[in-house]
Amino acid sequence: MTKIKCHCGATLILVKYLMHLEGSLTFRDYYGTCPVCGKENETRDLNEDDITDQEYLF
Repeated sequence: MTKIKCHCGATLILVKYLMHLEGSLTFRDYYGTCPVCGKENETRDLNEDDITDQEYLF
């Protein structure tokens, strides 16, 4: 879950996400629609839990 501000000024709490793997890092791509203006919003977040849960191969 992450919180962002829409361009209209409303604060959104985004809970839906897709996992994105880039190199050895795992990102969460959060997405959702603003209930005030209807604009689609998305943001990328690096979650600390995903880093500590990853298995590293040597």
